[in-house]
Amino acid sequence: MKFKNPISIEEISSFLKLPFFGDGSTLIYGLNEINRCTKGDVIFVNHPKYLKKAESSNATAIITTEHDKPSKKVTLVSENPFDDFNRLIKKFKPSSNKKLSYGKNTFIHPSVVIGNNVIIGNNCVIHPNVVLYNNISIGDNTIIHANSVIGANAFYYNKKQNTYSPLITCGEVVIGDFVEIGANNTIDAGVTDKTKIGNGTKTDNLVHIGHDTIIGKNCLIAAQVGIAGCNIIEDNVTLWGQVGTPSNITIGEGAVILGKSGPFQNVEANETIFGVPGINAKQRFREILNQRKLTQIIKKLDL
Repeated sequence: MKFKNPISIEEISSFLKLPFFGDGSTLIYGLNEINRCTKGDVIFVNHPKYLKKAESSNATAIITTEHDKPSKKVTLVSENPFDDFNRLIKKFKPSSNKKLSYGKNTFIHPSVVIGNNVIIGNNCVIHPNVVLYNNISIGDNTIIHANSVIGANAFYYNKKQNTYSPLITCGEVVIGDFVEIGANNTIDAGVTDKTKIGNGTKTDNLVHIGHDTIIGKNCLIAAQVGIAGCNIIEDNVTLWGQVGTPSNITIGEGAVILGKSGPFQNVEANETIFGVPGINAKQRFREILNQRKLTQIIKKLDL
C-alpha cells in the first residue's frame, strides 16, 4: 500500500507514540508485508525468526520489538508490531469510493455484485453471481465465470492466546487481458500489495489463489488447484488438477506440476514435478518402479 504523500519516520513515530532509532527525517512512501516490500516501505517483524529476512529486505524501516532491534534499518520500537502496523493501515488506507468504470462491449450480468474502485476493460464478460470486491482492475477481453469471488480479504492472521487477529487487507487484484477465470474461483486481494493474474492465463473451475500471489502470462491452472499467498508463478506454467502449493515459493517459467502434486520448495524453469513432496517427475517415477521391483524381490525371498 502506498501513501498519498510520503511520511517521515518522525511523523509515524509521533502517530504511533513509538521511539525510533535512525534518521527521523527518512521518508516512507508506503507499507508492505515482508515478502513484497520495496525501497521506501515500512514493514513489521512480529517474531525473531523473521528478523534476518527483514534486515536483508528492500524495506527502509521496520517496526519491531526492542530486543529484536536490527541495526541496518530505521527502526520503530513497539511492544506489539502487528497491532501498530494495523494502526498505520487504518490511518493511511486510501479511500475506495470510486464508482465502477467499464469499457466498450463489456457485458456484466445483472446479478453481479461490484464494490468500489473497480475497473473493467473492453470486450469482457462477467457471468452471473460473480462478486467483485473493492480495488479490482480487469483488463480487456477477459471472462469471469459464474459464482467466482474476486478480492476477498487476505488469509493473514496473528495468533494471540486463544484468538486470531487479522492483518487488515489494503491491497488489490489486477487481472490482465485475455484472461479466463473459471466458475467458483476465489482470488484473494493482496494483503498490502497486489494479487496479479497475467495476460492470457486460464483457470479451471474451483481454483483458489491466495493473497499477493503473482501469476505470469499464459499459465494454465486446472480444477481444484490451491495456491497459497505470496507465490510467484512465472510465464507458461501448467498446474494440473488438485495441485497445492505452500506460501512464498517460485515456480519457474514453463514448469509443469502434475496432478495432486505438492511442491514444497522453488521449482526450476521447464521442470516437471510429481508427488508429495513434489520432486522431479522422472526421479519420482524411478522411485515408484524401484519400489515395485523391491516388493517383487521380497515376495520371491518369502520375507
